[in-house]
Amino acid sequence: MQLRKGKNLEERISSFLKLLKHHMKKLRVPASQADVVPLRLDAENEEFWKGEERIRLSRKPFAMLRLLVEQRPKWVSKDDFYHAIWQPKDEDVMDWTFTTYVHEIRRALGDETSPHRYVETGVNRGYRFIGTITDSEQCDQNSEAEVG
Repeated sequence: MQLRKGKNLEERISSFLKLLKHHMKKLRVPASQADVVPLRLDAENEEFWKGEERIRLSRKPFAMLRLLVEQRPKWVSKDDFYHAIWQPKDEDVMDWTFTTYVHEIRRALGDETSPHRYVETGVNRGYRFIGTITDSEQCDQNSEAEVG
């Protein structure tokens, strides 16, 4: 498959996108991998947004996602989650609890299939956030600059 030299820009773009999809199939990369939507953390209101969609998470998975974002690109171990989120330590937390909550996070982000686009698992390391994130303040400043 080759890039077709069309008469106009629209034909050339269409040809390029077909070529890109063709090569992504060869690499076994899902087409959606190229369409990673940046997340936005609104720390003041304790909300995550994926584009214009608010991500709905229960309290503990939200806290875990927030910690992953705050610690990026570092790995966050199960012990790190436990010490940061389950205070005081009177609550007994099983290993499957972390796995279940990470699955809930991935489901909410639409990131359930490998290779993951937002939350990566590292054997004997933990988890880390690998997606794109923007600050709420940064988005507000950009909006104000566009209006002004």
